[in-house]
Amino acid sequence: MTKRPDFTPNMNPMVFKRFYWYQTELRQICRQQGLPTTGTKAELTTYILTLLNGQAPQDIHPIRKLRRRSSAKLTAGQITLDTKLLNSGFALNNEARSFFAHYFGVQKFSFRKAMAIKMRTVEQTADTSATVADLIAVLEAPAPATTKNAEEGTYQWE
Repeated sequence: MTKRPDFTPNMNPMVFKRFYWYQTELRQICRQQGLPTTGTKAELTTYILTLLNGQAPQDIHPIRKLRRRSSAKLTAGQITLDTKLLNSGFALNNEARSFFAHYFGVQKFSFRKAMAIKMRTVEQTADTSATVADLIAVLEAPAPATTKNAEEGTYQWE
């Protein structure tokens, strides 16, 4: 097995892509190179590859605008089907997990990939009308064939 080389700003993009990089490493590389440091693992990788392909760091901008979430986090008791996914304090966290466990009548609830995809889509499109009911709808809908893209590989939910 080939040892992964240390990152350098003149590294061949194909060499960079050949190796596994942790998100914390990608964020550190972005910080050191003056690139955006927010976003998913796939977005951070895109920033670095853009740099390695010759784009100046100051010309590389975040792929999506991260919406500021309300600083007040919602508790499970405050979450309803009508709770907005954006700008309400809602997050896929332990409080949401408790809400979904109660809603579905299960002792333990695990977030699903479809929920993460829905949340990411809501953030990317700034869909301020999306609610918790929309998250439940993606769980209850038959699973569509997922597309293989850079983002797909970063989701950790089944």
